[in-house]
Amino acid sequence: MAIESAQNTSGRALVDHWNYAAEKGLMKRTSANALRAACTQILSALDGWETVDITRLDVDDAFHRFQNKRARDFKPESLEAYRRRFAQAVKLFKEYVRDPKSWKPTNRKITPSAKGKEQSRVGSTEGKSSTSAVINVLPLPQVGHMDYPFQLSEGRVAMLRLPVDLKLSEVQRLVSYMTTVAIDFNPEKGPRP
Repeated sequence: MAIESAQNTSGRALVDHWNYAAEKGLMKRTSANALRAACTQILSALDGWETVDITRLDVDDAFHRFQNKRARDFKPESLEAYRRRFAQAVKLFKEYVRDPKSWKPTNRKITPSAKGKEQSRVGSTEGKSSTSAVINVLPLPQVGHMDYPFQLSEGRVAMLRLPVDLKLSEVQRLVSYMTTVAIDFNPEKGPRP
């Protein structure tokens, strides 16, 4: 069934919706940001993602494309979390478009801690079980930029916000710069120990 509404149903509107939901207090900011992050990451695998009509989007196909392009960047558990959150985000967004005035999202805990309570402090690792996730609140990337999660050791993730038209020469400069910020960098010996 097609959604008949004057609402914008583009990929950009889907991503922006979760900022709106948090700002209006319709859901917890951490939950909204988790849904927004999943949408941003998965939609990035689609050409022209900002203008894709979400009401006609095949959620499974979009995730499959994302997985084909980016699976090596994520642990299997993270991919599964993104799949679930993206499906939930699209479902809730379609419900909102159908009836914005009475829309209320379902409140699910997205980041349970070891005690079964939602992780409330962004970036906190205190009391966190090895399977819980901490959601970092990041503003949406500017047009022409993309967020890239980069797995580090011990389950840590660095988020890189880079231009979508990054050149190889810029990447090489970035690599050179990053070696200088490593705690084990020795300027006399270079980047290798």
